[in-house]
Amino acid sequence: PEIAIFGDISTETSLEPGTIGYITVRGEPLFSGYEGDGDANKSSFTLNGWFNTGDMGFLDDDGYLLKISTDVLSIVPSTIPASLYPLITGRSKEVINHGGEIISPVEIEDAVLGHPPVRTSLAFVVPHDVLQESIGVAIVSEPHAKRVDLLELHNFLSHTLHPSKCPQVMVYWDDVQKNMGNKRLRINLAQRFGIPELRDGLPPSSRTYEATCPPPTASIKEPIPAALVVPSAEASLTVLLSHPSVVDAVIVPKALNAFMKLRGPDADAEYESPAIADDVSRAVHNYDRPREFIVIDAIPRLDDGSTDNPALTLKARPAEVEAGPVERAVATIFRNVLGINGTDYVWKDMDFFEMGGDSLKPGRMAGVRRKTLGVAVRAQDNPDVQKGHSEKLNQIPRAPLAAADEARAVAIAVQAIPLVLLRPMRRLGGWLLFANILCFIKIVLGWKANDTGSRLLQLIIAVTAAGILFSGIFLPLFAWATKWIVIGHYRAGSHPLWGSYNLRWWIVDRVLFMCGRGLFELNSTTLTLYLRLMGAKIRVRYVDSGTMFGEFDLIDIGEGCAFEAARVRAFTMEGGCMVLSKIVICSRFVMNIRTIIVPGAYVPPNTAFPPISSSHEIADTRPHYATLCRSTLPSPSIFTKIFLGYPLIGFVHIVSLLPWLGNMYLLSREDEKKDEGGWGGKRRRRQDAKRWGAKTTVFASRGREAASSIGVRSRVQCCVISSTLDRPSACFAEMRQSLLYCDKMLGQSLPWTGEREKNDITN
Repeated sequence: PEIAIFGDISTETSLEPGTIGYITVRGEPLFSGYEGDGDANKSSFTLNGWFNTGDMGFLDDDGYLLKISTDVLSIVPSTIPASLYPLITGRSKEVINHGGEIISPVEIEDAVLGHPPVRTSLAFVVPHDVLQESIGVAIVSEPHAKRVDLLELHNFLSHTLHPSKCPQVMVYWDDVQKNMGNKRLRINLAQRFGIPELRDGLPPSSRTYEATCPPPTASIKEPIPAALVVPSAEASLTVLLSHPSVVDAVIVPKALNAFMKLRGPDADAEYESPAIADDVSRAVHNYDRPREFIVIDAIPRLDDGSTDNPALTLKARPAEVEAGPVERAVATIFRNVLGINGTDYVWKDMDFFEMGGDSLKPGRMAGVRRKTLGVAVRAQDNPDVQKGHSEKLNQIPRAPLAAADEARAVAIAVQAIPLVLLRPMRRLGGWLLFANILCFIKIVLGWKANDTGSRLLQLIIAVTAAGILFSGIFLPLFAWATKWIVIGHYRAGSHPLWGSYNLRWWIVDRVLFMCGRGLFELNSTTLTLYLRLMGAKIRVRYVDSGTMFGEFDLIDIGEGCAFEAARVRAFTMEGGCMVLSKIVICSRFVMNIRTIIVPGAYVPPNTAFPPISSSHEIADTRPHYATLCRSTLPSPSIFTKIFLGYPLIGFVHIVSLLPWLGNMYLLSREDEKKDEGGWGGKRRRRQDAKRWGAKTTVFASRGREAASSIGVRSRVQCCVISSTLDRPSACFAEMRQSLLYCDKMLGQSLPWTGEREKNDITN
């Protein structure tokens, strides 16, 4: 008969060789139809006489279709040549419609059978809330073999199957159910197992079951009890504690991380850790095996003897922090696409599908990765986080992250903001507040200063209050608001120079520098509060005001740490880009003077750096360096501080202000001189008045003639200026002030000898 592969029976759309579709035949010896069943004939035969066999398959390049029993394949697959493998992939009633993609269960079973611990397998349909149908597989393991979990199965199938064809549900079975004719029963298998409809985000532990095979006489509608498999760390812990090289061990249940203390101080962790991991893997099932085996000096425990899990979690962070920028970027993309909590660690060999991925999320992940890193990697190349995607990304040549044009108008305008706007506003704001406080003291409080001491005291009070309110409180709060408004949370990664993120980071950095910390630098408690307000995760004990912190959201500091005039910043330059990398500092860490913690550093607990060093020199750390940190030294008693410490500090501060106080005194004296109306004091003016004659009558018809007639040679004695002679521009206010001054100096009003002279001066 004739054979054809149709993609759509109703339209008789033929498919190319190698493409799976509906197998149809026509011609002799095909029967002509079902007798007396018109509906069956209509659904099985096309208008052109093609009969739908109900099977799925494809033709080879020569147009041939070969069929071999799948039961034979499951028994002796290695004895059949590859050229004779069946091109019939399954029944159309049994195929899996995975989001519009037709997947043959036989294809899945053949791939799974290649795994050594698997004796036989059965693929079946699992309902999905978005994709309509997903893939499940029932596995029968070889006798005495350990069960393979979804992670290991995905790693194995990634070399032969597209990620969309990887099973999302696994059932451990003792045997595959068959009917009396030795035919496998896969119809409605998910319903019989009681597997609920799948949805995105389910962890592997919610998609792994175990069940017992019913007898062959059981109906295909009879339920098969299945229970979820619960991973347990007890089996692995028992194997670890019985290992001759392990003294103590503990396993964190949530992450299944094994922490071990090896026997002897000279134990080679790099050599023994893989060997111990292999021994554990051979003794337990895959889903019970720890993901990581970490060797530590001692197991941290609480006072009651229980394990300190937070401390163990910090010890597991070096692999993440020490990873390269590409690996960290890929791990971040995995978290975002899969919705993993940012505090949960993503191990380097975690599988994308084992972490909750499905056939639709690789497309989204590829789009995010292409947008973020500028490269494209197929999901099936390697589904793990760092060993696969990061290696592929590092191998693919891509254009470097180029800097933006530093001469563009936006970049120049942003860089000019501190010089043109912020610095003048800071200076102007301080002076305006000082002037308002001084006016408040004089006008509102009614404190009238009549001598030099009062004026000097007013200036000191106004300057001190303005400094506390403006520099101590307002500027730090302004910097805090600017940080959260302009840049928000700092993002780890590489950012192009002169780009939007770089300019925002730069303007925030300048604002923080100009505003300072103000009153938050009073002690360690207030400085710790300031760092927390800025977004830092800090539980520090001792920190002095000389320590420089930056990029606060990327800093994680444990308890009991001490800092002295150090530098902790997550910013650096690498490859012509601005790079921000997270810094993790564990508990009980001591950082001496002029020590630098570089971006991306991980500092283990109980570490003390020597002075003038960096986190690159972690091999030089010694416990006795902790005694050199002055911030950890015992504090004096409160009586010593009150009666000795604070008075000495106040005396030194006052001495340092003597030049400033001297200037304030001179300014107050000058102000007093001006208020008294002349260049000399009252005593000097009265002496001058008596010398020149207090009873002298001044004739003011002409200013120069009047002054020469009594021998006046300065403004001290008398200042009568005519508006008609040498100074026509002299104003009436100045002349009136001079007359009043003369009255005050002489103690009486000047008599006038003529109406003309009086009118001249009055005019």
